[in-house]
Amino acid sequence: MSDIHSPRHYFLQVVLPAFEEFGETLLDGIVGNRRDLIAAGRAAEACLHLADHLASDPAYNKDIQGAPKSKEYIKFLAEKYRHFSIAKDIANSFKHRKLSDQQRRIDGIESILERWALIRFTDAAGHYWATRKVVIVRLKGGVEIFAEDVIERCIAEWVQELLRLGVISSQPHIQLVLKRFLARADVPSKPCIEMRAERGEYFESQPVILSYDKDRDMFQPMQDKIGRVDIDVKMIVSPSRFSPSETATVNQFTVAAKDTAGSDSAS
Repeated sequence: MSDIHSPRHYFLQVVLPAFEEFGETLLDGIVGNRRDLIAAGRAAEACLHLADHLASDPAYNKDIQGAPKSKEYIKFLAEKYRHFSIAKDIANSFKHRKLSDQQRRIDGIESILERWALIRFTDAAGHYWATRKVVIVRLKGGVEIFAEDVIERCIAEWVQELLRLGVISSQPHIQLVLKRFLARADVPSKPCIEMRAERGEYFESQPVILSYDKDRDMFQPMQDKIGRVDIDVKMIVSPSRFSPSETATVNQFTVAAKDTAGSDSAS
């Protein structure tokens, strides 16, 4: 019987589920309480910690320099695999806030941005709009990429490494790509989003406006000017941990799409 604590099991039962949970969170239509950031951090941490499991496992670490410690192995992986390097920095940003490694890809937690997105899709009948969430990772130098793409590609890199070490013997049958395309029939007639916050605490409400490129199955910043797009917003302000006796307030309203917004204080 195989070891339930083996790196293989960790990959199948921790890394992949953490990525899937991140994807489900991005698609659930609820903004606030750092939910998307936390899910991104857990997925990145799972990718990083797989290196610890491999380096400490005598069944596989004979080809890992510095084993059973993982420091040298993590350095090797970061130099070989670009997206593992970024995922490592995401995970360490949640742990340390600021990064000082000279080889770091990002500067720290403030390089990870939680946003909700208004996305334009196109079919034979024309354009239609939907909302979802994105976590943006701002690399050193200013380039921005989506955390979901980082984790997805990091997992693909891990598949290469697990094959190299003999942890798995063939390409696993797994679906790595989050569902990006939404058919017209699967979205509300009017885009909607739910925002949650604790009373008196700050939260991010800044949207990004994207278009979906069907040929490349990817989002890209909207280049065209858009007309008015109305969005139904449900705002829930719950009692704070500092004032748990208060009652929650719920406000529902419609707003027009804007290019800029900011951090708000829940009141």
